[in-house]
Amino acid sequence: MGGDEFIVLLKEKSKPKLEQSIETLNNNINKYNKNSGSPYQLKYSYGIAIFDDSFANVYEFIHYSDRLMYEAKQKKKQIILEKIW
Repeated sequence: MGGDEFIVLLKEKSKPKLEQSIETLNNNINKYNKNSGSPYQLKYSYGIAIFDDSFANVYEFIHYSDRLMYEAKQKKKQIILEKIW
């Protein structure tokens, strides 16, 4: 992981509940960005993965989650580029 990356682990195996957690985080970050008065905004990308028997170990799981996060980042960049052009 790089210097500005972090992992959030939740004890949850329900994808809808995980997505709800992401929505809550998004809402809280949006409130902060709106009300903080900071000259910058907090932004993040994420990958949602559920640890199960398909992963040999936790390191493989983290690597998979990290790949999902980078794929999400690339999608965001592509959307931005499409809006510009």
